[in-house]
Amino acid sequence: GGGNTCRFFLELLSHNPFPYLTIHISAVCDVNPDAEGIRLAREMGMPVLEDYQVLFDMEGLDGIVELTHDRAILLDLIRRRPKGLWVLEHNIGRLLKTLFEWNQKLLLTQREVALERAVSEVLLHHSTERIVMLNPEFRILDANAGYLRAVEKSREEALGGKCYEIIYGFRSPCPQWEPKLECPMLETLRTRKRARVIHEVCSGDGQVAYASLETYPVLNENGEVLRVIEIRRDITDELPSRWEMKLREL
Repeated sequence: GGGNTCRFFLELLSHNPFPYLTIHISAVCDVNPDAEGIRLAREMGMPVLEDYQVLFDMEGLDGIVELTHDRAILLDLIRRRPKGLWVLEHNIGRLLKTLFEWNQKLLLTQREVALERAVSEVLLHHSTERIVMLNPEFRILDANAGYLRAVEKSREEALGGKCYEIIYGFRSPCPQWEPKLECPMLETLRTRKRARVIHEVCSGDGQVAYASLETYPVLNENGEVLRVIEIRRDITDELPSRWEMKLREL
């Protein structure tokens, strides 16, 4: 989407207001060549596109932020995306926008404290995704309502617990108990970069569910991992459509 939210991001990122994240915009896409974000992108020398399917062929692309608020486009992006390419819906776009606004307002405070407060505010009030904030010891520092509903815990029960205890009842990181349950946080702590895995979980009645887990580091001024944000998404309903597309391709 190349509307006003897109323009906001382009203007903000041009001033590097969030030094703990490395963000490179590969292209901006909108069917309207006169959209305000498209015009600004063109002025800044960025590639502009009208067909978002071109994005799928771009080398080195990590993900796509969908800002059109069009559910059909979001679902189409999710179905067509290549393996490993993440798609953030417009709610996450608003989450990031709020986080950047907080960062701008709190530049004169201690950055670590300010950043943690900003993330907490966003988690609690500005996202429908299942999001949790962890410290490097896997303890849950904050969680939004979507996450609490997913784990069927009250806020009091979840905060202070370790993520693997709250989700699966384990006493140590998941791979030590179930090797097939890879841990993206371990990878993020090791590399200080985003990581993503898929968990397959069988319920007591034999039903199989799939969850996508993505972790993002929050770094301090020394580049050390201060916090880790985990986004958990139920993708069970997405998988049949992916298989159907692969069969059609064959």
